[in-house]
Amino acid sequence: MGNKSSLEGNEIEDYGATLELSLWSCHVSYYAAGMIVGLTIMMTAMVAPTLNKKLDRKNFGIVVRVLWPLYFQSMFIISLCSLGVMYYTNDLMTKVVHTSIMSGTCVLSFIDNAIIPMTNQATDTNNLKLFNFLHTISVSSTVLILISNIAFLFL
Repeated sequence: MGNKSSLEGNEIEDYGATLELSLWSCHVSYYAAGMIVGLTIMMTAMVAPTLNKKLDRKNFGIVVRVLWPLYFQSMFIISLCSLGVMYYTNDLMTKVVHTSIMSGTCVLSFIDNAIIPMTNQATDTNNLKLFNFLHTISVSSTVLILISNIAFLFL
């Protein structure tokens, strides 16, 4: 009963269903990492520069205050869903590495979203030192999220 060759009847069906669910969850996790990478590249390389060039400072601030929370919330939800699906992955090494990356993405995107009100207040009160500090945290964590999710796709 302990090895695969002695599996019988329902045990074979259960093993096959477990293997199929594990493979499905692995694919979903790769899609999640790909979505996070694509979303990050789109927001940082296309949306932000375009808004900066095309909008005056006031309108830029209004639009960014709407888009960036949605961006961080989207990454949080995608990574959280991926973590839920990864529960069904059987490969322990993949599970540990991928779970670590998605957990980091989840935590960092949550933090980035949480500091947005403080960043906005620093902007509104012309507190450049606080704004630079919070913006550096946000940019650094976004770069870390991008790099780790690119790595996820190759691990």
